[in-house]
Amino acid sequence: MNFKMLPITVLFLFITNVFAQNKGVVTFKNGDVKEGFIENKGNKILFYASESATPDKIAHEDIEHIKTGDIEYFRTSPKSKKLEEYQVMVSGETMLVARNIQTNYGSMKVEHETTYVQNGNLTASQSMQVSRRVVRGPSNRGTIIKYYIKKPGANIEQVYRLIVGDVDWIGYKKKVKKQLGDCKELINKMNNGDFKDEEYGKGAELAAIVLFYNQNCGK
Repeated sequence: MNFKMLPITVLFLFITNVFAQNKGVVTFKNGDVKEGFIENKGNKILFYASESATPDKIAHEDIEHIKTGDIEYFRTSPKSKKLEEYQVMVSGETMLVARNIQTNYGSMKVEHETTYVQNGNLTASQSMQVSRRVVRGPSNRGTIIKYYIKKPGANIEQVYRLIVGDVDWIGYKKKVKKQLGDCKELINKMNNGDFKDEEYGKGAELAAIVLFYNQNCGK
């Protein structure tokens, strides 16, 4: 995988579902597998055997997995009835996937607000000036990209969050080590900073880590 292309790849997180029908594969809970055209509709899909066919409505709870191009659908937990959409950043036995979430997070503004309060027996003319730090926001909508690791037979786990145009969420190493800590060589390299990518950031770092794990540590 060319990690230098990751920032371009991430752009696709903002334009998923541009086309209503996507060619893909549906794996059902009973083991059946069907290939056709898929349109996701909340907690169900419309499945077309061909582009011109009449669609079948299929509930998410009857489906184990959906794959359409580099978009795949997983459950966040075994008890969840709904499948969630993820973009695959690194494929393989262990996967790095991401979700784009539109939110009301914007750039948070830190200001100092001055107020006047009366303390005890002070009169209005003797009120005390108080300055306090205020974090204001958001003033506009923003985007959060969440990164997850998906290991075979395990729940999908969030390991990192990026608020686009704002700040990175630090502390991802502990979460990654929890998921991939069975590979001592990988952990040693992480501790030595071998995967750091100052130019393209944590998304490229995570991709390099998961790719190394699949190539050197996966079963």
